[in-house]
Amino acid sequence: MEKKWFILYTKPGTEKKVVASLAKKRIEHYLPMCYKGGDNNMTGKRAKEPLFEGYVFVETTADEIAIIRGLTGLSMMYWKNSPVIVPEREINLIKEYVSVDGNIMIKKIRVNRDECRNPTEFSSLVFDKVPFDMAHTIHQTVLPSLGYMLTATINKPHVTVIGKNRVISNRKSLY
Repeated sequence: MEKKWFILYTKPGTEKKVVASLAKKRIEHYLPMCYKGGDNNMTGKRAKEPLFEGYVFVETTADEIAIIRGLTGLSMMYWKNSPVIVPEREINLIKEYVSVDGNIMIKKIRVNRDECRNPTEFSSLVFDKVPFDMAHTIHQTVLPSLGYMLTATINKPHVTVIGKNRVISNRKSLY
């Protein structure tokens, strides 16, 4: 049987415990983590937190879903009486976003999946921020299976802002 990505919903704050339970059962899982918010008051460091609060992704077959349902505190996310299947492309986009050094924000959006013939056509919308903030790039993508938009503000280490509308490059070629 072919494995597909599904979404498990758990109580927010228990995602790491769920991941440990899934690992014990040898079930393929993914918990996207990123830095959110400001510094931790006690240590001065930012802490990694789950990108999607309460969500854990599992790559599994229909046969293994029964094992997952047996774990306490979990439920499958459903859409129209069927478990939500997350396309591999969207999982790869999430992995790409959390791997960059920058700030990531998520925004719940309304997606009418009945009108989406090809949900992946919404993915990979990339926008550069307007020129007055040339030290940053904004990348956005829509994840229709989740109903979220990811926005990553990525610092450009090769650019130094020296004043409004004035930047210098720290490398010989920008492209």
